[in-house]
Amino acid sequence: MKILVTGGAGFIGTSVVRQLLGDGDDVVNLDKLTYAGSNPPLGALGEGGRYGHGRMLDELVIRPVLVLAGPGVPPGRHATRVRLIDVYPTLLELAAGIEAPCDGEDLARVWSGGEQRDRDVFVQGTYAGTDLRAAIVGDFKLVWDLRAGVESLYDLARDPREHRNLRDALPERAGALRAALGRRWDLSVNSVVLSRRVRRESCAAGDRSACD
Repeated sequence: MKILVTGGAGFIGTSVVRQLLGDGDDVVNLDKLTYAGSNPPLGALGEGGRYGHGRMLDELVIRPVLVLAGPGVPPGRHATRVRLIDVYPTLLELAAGIEAPCDGEDLARVWSGGEQRDRDVFVQGTYAGTDLRAAIVGDFKLVWDLRAGVESLYDLARDPREHRNLRDALPERAGALRAALGRRWDLSVNSVVLSRRVRRESCAAGDRSACD
């Protein structure tokens, strides 16, 4: 039997994988190698000089190692930037030969050597009352803090630690990423959820126009 195990690199997951392999099953192990729960999560260890899980969208926080292993997946390491939404079509293709109707792209194009370009990434962070969004296109990354009303633009090729904000120096580049982020956000159900929450908070703060 072919079985998918998510979180297979953790304490419970590894035990499950060992048992399944011992039973003779074909196992696909998917794990993004980040901590959860009471363990120290990425972002709580001071990456980028800051602390607090989910309160920032630094590359060290949002770009962990993705491990995918199983029948049909050749061994190897690839530095190409991919996305979690690419996992779904990849698994469907591996398991059943089905092309998934979604925005994700099959990761086989990466490990076969047919694609080496970094894929565009759009990220949202709403942990502990924060409202952060980011667009990563090519070497540039735009981070938008909705609550603070602050935008930051970084050249990841020259400034991988994101210390120098280039928004004012490269307004056209920032505008292009802002437009791309807006288009992606408009397609997301998260935009509806966030707008409702903002209206509720505004109403509670005394803005009667925001009350339903």
